[in-house]
Amino acid sequence: MLMTPANTVIFAFAYVIVGTLALGGLSAAPWVRTRKRLRDFIASRADLKDGAIVYDLGCGDGAVLFSLAERYPTIKAIGYEIALLPYVIGLVTKAFGGKAYRNVSIRCRDFFGPDLSDADAVFIFLLAESYPRVMKKLSKELRDDAKVVVAAWPFPGIAAERAERAAPDVLPVYFYRGAALRAAASSVRD
Repeated sequence: MLMTPANTVIFAFAYVIVGTLALGGLSAAPWVRTRKRLRDFIASRADLKDGAIVYDLGCGDGAVLFSLAERYPTIKAIGYEIALLPYVIGLVTKAFGGKAYRNVSIRCRDFFGPDLSDADAVFIFLLAESYPRVMKKLSKELRDDAKVVVAAWPFPGIAAERAERAAPDVLPVYFYRGAALRAAASSVRD
């Protein structure tokens, strides 16, 4: 195959898309869009106050953030996504959502870097293999009263404040507080 400038651009673009999807999959989770029933269930149980700051770590296309913003229009919803394709889909969704999504911000970067100490709530839907690193970050940065909502797999060794499931065919959701993560982290260090 002859590498023309056009072919080079297409190849580079495809490499970036596939490469960032692979990087996301290896670092915390592959991109799997959260189903609408689960998003709606999470939004209905989140109990967020006016002006709350909510983070979605590995937000994909921002679907959970958009559901939260629809239900709680005064929150500040921030998502971090390392894979380019879902990030761009999220930006397009935000642009077409107009004023309804003005309080949603999706950032293309690794979520392990930014400080989350201002979080009122954090949502994650990641592979359990990433939990040791995620739990370490959250236990260092979150306030004691910060909510942590985890879809699918519970944190190991930490009792959830509550666990709920919308229906048998919908993934379970586990609710924690920053204090529980900090207590678990300190017991590991002791």
